[in-house]
Amino acid sequence: MNYTGVQVDGHTDPIGSVPFNQDLSERRANSVANQLVSDGVPSDRIRAQGFGKTNLKVTEADCAGSPNRGALIECFQPNRRVEVTVDGVTPR
Repeated sequence: MNYTGVQVDGHTDPIGSVPFNQDLSERRANSVANQLVSDGVPSDRIRAQGFGKTNLKVTEADCAGSPNRGALIECFQPNRRVEVTVDGVTPR
């Protein structure tokens, strides 16, 4: 399979400050990007970006009924993620 690039996007939940979450999302994205390089993906084809808590899958309104902090953290789990998109895929 041929491809033109790989986009690696890191995300966080809304708990914590904006600067902390931005840094955490960037570290998540860079960690996955570094693993891809270790696995043989050319580094010049990888773009890593952190989005902090800006692209939530589960919002604070969705988790408003959580009875305690532990339940709130569990409710927000889908937000703590890295998404990898392969661009320009063409069959060989």
